[in-house]
This record gives sequence, C-alpha cells and structure tokens, in this order.
Amino acid sequence: MANLNEKTIIGSDELKKYFVFEKDKLVLQDKHGKQNIYYFIIFKSLSTHKMTVTSYSRYLLIDLINLKPNTVNYHAKIVVSFLNYVFIEKYKEYKLNDITNLKIQHGEEFLRDYASGKINGKKSDSTIITTKKILNRFYYFLYREYKNKMKYISERDFQTIKFSKRRYKRNNYSSYIEYSDLFKVVLPGYIPPKRIKSISINLFRIILKYYEINHPNLVLAICFQAFGGLRAGEVCNITQSKLNWSKGGNEFKNFTVDLREKIKIRDDAVDVGSIKKPRIQAIHPLFLETFKVVYKRHMKMIKNTPNKYNALFLNSRGDAITYQSYSKIFKNAIKNIMQTLNDKDDYESMSELNILMSGKIGTHVFRHFFTQQLVASNLIRSSAELAYWRGDSNLNSSTVYLANSYYVDENIKDMQHKMMKLILDV
Repeated sequence: MANLNEKTIIGSDELKKYFVFEKDKLVLQDKHGKQNIYYFIIFKSLSTHKMTVTSYSRYLLIDLINLKPNTVNYHAKIVVSFLNYVFIEKYKEYKLNDITNLKIQHGEEFLRDYASGKINGKKSDSTIITTKKILNRFYYFLYREYKNKMKYISERDFQTIKFSKRRYKRNNYSSYIEYSDLFKVVLPGYIPPKRIKSISINLFRIILKYYEINHPNLVLAICFQAFGGLRAGEVCNITQSKLNWSKGGNEFKNFTVDLREKIKIRDDAVDVGSIKKPRIQAIHPLFLETFKVVYKRHMKMIKNTPNKYNALFLNSRGDAITYQSYSKIFKNAIKNIMQTLNDKDDYESMSELNILMSGKIGTHVFRHFFTQQLVASNLIRSSAELAYWRGDSNLNSSTVYLANSYYVDENIKDMQHKMMKLILDV
C-alpha cells in the first residue's frame, strides 16, 4: 500500500482496518488578510498516520474552482464517501484496484445504498438528488482526467439533453432542468410518474412531422395506432397480405388489417411483438381520408424494397421491425422533439413541452389520441362500438357489422376533410 500513484490503489480484504480516504483542508491568508480555503482528498494509513494527497484533489481544486468553500467541502465529503465505498468497503466484491476499471454500476450501487440509509443514515430526497448530481460530475471529471483510459466509461455516456423549463413571469424565464444522467436510482419517497394519456392534435402533428423527416418508413406505423387504435406490437406484425381495402368511386370505402393470427415475419424467428386481441381491425371513417394519403405515400416508398415476408415496416437491415426497436425510436424522437420545442421559445411550444414533461410517454399515447378524437367527434353511439374500434374485446356480429355498413354521410365527409387539414395541413 506504500506504493501509491495518482490512480492506483493496491487492495486487500483488510483494507478498511488500515487505510481510509479522507478530506483535508488548507487555510492560507493573503497579504490583505483574506482567508483562502483549499480542500484535498487524501489517502491515509490508520496505523502510521502517513497520508498521500491523491490526484482526485484536482476535482476540488480545478473543477470546482468557482464554487463557494462550503459547496466544495460538501463535494469532498461525497467523493470521499464514494471512494471509500468502491475501493475499500466493496473491494471484496469489486476487486477494484485502479480507477480506470470504475463502472457506472458502481456509482448506481453506491447511490442505492446511500439512498436506503446504509451509508450515513436516512436522508431527504433532495439530499439524494444533490449527491447524484455530484457523482455525475465526479464521473465526468474522471473521464476527462483519464481520457481514453477509462475501460467502462465513454464519451457517449455523458451525452445528455439539457434545457430549461420556462414559466412566463413578465418577460423572464426561470428554473433549469437537466434530463438524463448516468445513474438510475429509486428515491425512498419515489412515486412513479403518471403516464401521459392525452396529446393535442398540434402535438400529434409535430410528432408526425418529425417522423416524416427522420423516420419516413414509420409514419404509417404511428398512423395505424392513431387512426386505427392498434397497439405497437400489432403494428409490427403487419404484412402487405394482411391489408384489405375497398373503394367507392375514387374514395376509400373502408380499410382493414387482419390481426387474427401471428405469422412468421423474419428469418431469425425473432418475435416482433404481440397481438393482444386477434381480430380484423378497421380504420375509422373519421380518419380514412387522412389515412389514405399516408398509406399511398408509404406503399410508393417501399415499392422497390425487397422483403420475402412482405413486412410493412422494416428496420435499416431490411427485416421486420420489432416492438423494442419501434419503441426505442419513439423514445428518442420525443427527446429530440422536446429539445426543439424548448429552442423555439414561444408560448405554444412551451405548452406542448410542459405536456411532454408531465409524465412518462410511450407509443400507447397514439391509441389514447385515437380514442380522444373518436369521443370528441360524437360519432360513437355506444361503449360497445368504441370497444370495437379500439380492438378492446371480441364483440358479437351485430357490433362488427357497424364497421362494414358504416354510412359515410356528408357530415362525416366534412369531418374527414377537417381532420386531414388539421393533421396533414393540406
């Protein structure tokens, strides 16, 4: 243990009996009588009381140079606790003898034990959140300090999205929020965020426009959910042979997708997603005109794209897209849309941003959007009919008949045109 260098500790199971990380401070007075306080992180022998100033002190002296002494002292306290945890308390488990072998997992486990009270007793949620921010910053310091030498931490781990949550107060905005960090930690008082179940037509248009630019191959996919009430897994199972539409003159009379059974859709036999309610699902007449435009664009786009199973939605390798990939793309899309809304800095964008920040959101929101629009249209005559259009349950033949004999009168045609203008802006 005598041979200490800037980043290496030689460990043993008896470490905590003989060695410890501590914080220390040096107070210097300048010629004007002003006191300057400097904090250090030292490694100390408990038997000889000899100590070595570690290179982690650079975090306090350089990274935090503009912070108040009390704040630096608090950072030092957390970092010392963390170093003792990973190098000494957990040595038997981690076998960590070089900081370049540090993992994000180690930080998560420290924060878990810190939050539960195993380290330094019970704490408030705000204290835990502050500690997590400090540990994020310390990890980033280590990455920069030992760049290209950290074996399990890379630059992409620190690619976070930052933006402010603006509240209109005269002409000023307040409150800064940072989304995404290295660690996933459940606070003792944690209440799971509610799921967002309501988005406006305007926000749907924003999402649709993003997909048109960045994921044109999936525009029809989200329309199957928003205009037909399909679940994400069901969308991923669609093949061209499962589609059926009929025309009356030059107009779509109805459009259905056959979801009665799962079929093989990839050579590797990967399950692309589940079909919760086997059925034949129709696109509601309210959305039919809009759906027709999107459908024709999609079929033209994939016309010369080979796929032996005729899957309707493909990934970049030409295989049927899976539910997991589809959901991941949506999650990243929402992150980017939130950043764009934040940058626009207008009232409407801030309103939509606040909706997206109010809870968790997944592709299921399109199904909720579908239900919203149906209910608002006053076209649904019973709960059983709504259940049919949503694919909620197997209904008797008389209810199913509603889909096949739905009379598209002038009122619905007018609503179709208005819906298409609202969504596609045409």
